[in-house]
Amino acid sequence: MSGIVGGNLGRGSGLVKAGAIDDNSVTLAKMAGLARGKLIYGDASGDPAALAVGAADEVLTHDGTDFDWAAAAGGGIVKQVQHDFGTTAATASTSYVDMAAANVSITTTGTSDLLCFFVGHAYNTLTTQSNYFAIQKDSDSEVGITEVDHTIATNRRACCVVHLFTGLGAATYSISGRWRVDGGTANNSGGQNSMTVYELTP
Repeated sequence: MSGIVGGNLGRGSGLVKAGAIDDNSVTLAKMAGLARGKLIYGDASGDPAALAVGAADEVLTHDGTDFDWAAAAGGGIVKQVQHDFGTTAATASTSYVDMAAANVSITTTGTSDLLCFFVGHAYNTLTTQSNYFAIQKDSDSEVGITEVDHTIATNRRACCVVHLFTGLGAATYSISGRWRVDGGTANNSGGQNSMTVYELTP
């Protein structure tokens, strides 16, 4: 009899004795049916058991003893917004002036974080200039400030600021990237700012 080790047939209960079935002789088709999405695992008694189906987007986890389903860990990017803003106005000033501002209005979907990237650059015609970069949420104080003093002639200056706003609730926020230039008596002409905002699930 194919798949049955000789001398292991009995009567009534235990018709096929332990060890009677050859290795690799039971196919999936011979197993009892199992609901779609369930998994077989060893339970607390050391017996095979079927793990219930998890919810949508849950991941399989293990606590060192048993399997279970849980929400995926944080860090998934769920939204991206990019805004570019440029100006060609010439400015001459001994104090900081706004050259350009990039503004993004973003509505978060729940408890989340906002990761902001802001890049700006301009052309300076002469002398030393100071660049001031910052990112601001709503009416909060500006953060991610970077100031650089340098001397260039008809060249381009670029800088990038990255900031993470953490623990935000479901709301609409205005994110601003600001850049100011102190050009002394020289003209600072042109500029291009860009900002990318990512909403991250915690």
